[in-house]
Amino acid sequence: MLPPRSIAGHAPALDRDVLRAILQRSGPWPRDPAGLAARVGDLLGRQPARWVAEPEDALLAALAEGLPTLHLALPAFGPPGYDAARLPADARVHWMEPARGRLDPGPSEIAEALAAGANAVLLTPLAGDCSALPAARTLCADRGARLAVDARASMAARVLDGGPAAWGDVTLVPVDADGGPSPCSGAILLGDRDPVDAPRGSRQPRLLLRSLASSLRDEPRLRRLLPSPPARPPVDERRSSPPGWAFAAAAARAEQASQRCTQRARHARTLSVHCSHLPAIQVPPSVPGHHAAGLAVPLLARNRDEVAAELARMGVELVECGARLLAPEAEQGDRARDVADRLLALPLHPYYRPKDIDWLAERLRQATLRANGDGSADPTEAVDYAAKAAGEL
Repeated sequence: MLPPRSIAGHAPALDRDVLRAILQRSGPWPRDPAGLAARVGDLLGRQPARWVAEPEDALLAALAEGLPTLHLALPAFGPPGYDAARLPADARVHWMEPARGRLDPGPSEIAEALAAGANAVLLTPLAGDCSALPAARTLCADRGARLAVDARASMAARVLDGGPAAWGDVTLVPVDADGGPSPCSGAILLGDRDPVDAPRGSRQPRLLLRSLASSLRDEPRLRRLLPSPPARPPVDERRSSPPGWAFAAAAARAEQASQRCTQRARHARTLSVHCSHLPAIQVPPSVPGHHAAGLAVPLLARNRDEVAAELARMGVELVECGARLLAPEAEQGDRARDVADRLLALPLHPYYRPKDIDWLAERLRQATLRANGDGSADPTEAVDYAAKAAGEL
């Protein structure tokens, strides 16, 4: 086997089973939005389910349904799709800080928001930490508030005896129940009874060619041959209904989702062990009964930009979580700004071999030592000993 030379930010979107589903028009794979939603809902054990073209808008609309006015508790640091511009004009927002040492709000932040009058809570686990979901459901039930969960980046997580799809009055999950790049746009909304469906789009051959090019670029076997990856194809931002073959591709990947998520969870634990001893790197702690795993391994790194630049030079593509500060500047707390400044997301794929994990961990070790020194005095506060010896510290 060839050693790895670079690691892509995401796993390939296409494989043999997916290509077979695309080409077999008379096969068992649904080629329409309703069929895909029903398949994903059955696999996750939760109905009703429907495909939505605009996931954030659909989730917010379902969350606000039946409420006279929306007083929403929203993470201060989260996906950009939940900025204030998407909320109803009369909505009030309570911005929730991340829990200490974590990326997402915890039970105390949720309880504080409900005590301030919030009648709806939206949680968007960024990289698989879903440990706040059981407490959130209990707190919301006690207060008569609604709970929504955007679990698209956290499907590999385990929450007590299940996954994140089971939590929330309404929940968003990926079209393929796994996450990552997909030729099928949109998402699956669980728990909403609105029967409105979208029409099927045209064939869109260019979309298939772009998906194939992206999958080849992210293919791990080719990555073991190429010293530097080719440029990622541009993303088409236009919103339209996917073609029938894209729904079939998503359904085929959904059948694989359980195995993919299990592999991601296993690799996330191994990578966290590799990263926990590094200077100037903080791994968010685990909670008993929960396992954090998603599309990335989240780390809080000192001198994050310098570490990221070193990793890029060594062939490691970091995951673009897309998260940013959502709260207005006057309402941003220290913890939200700290996460925004330090979040480093390592790629997490289901296909890693032991040598891939070792290679990735070694590159991270080299990058953080070059950016921060060895940090022997405090593993979370690295010291540049070369500068200290020169009398600069």
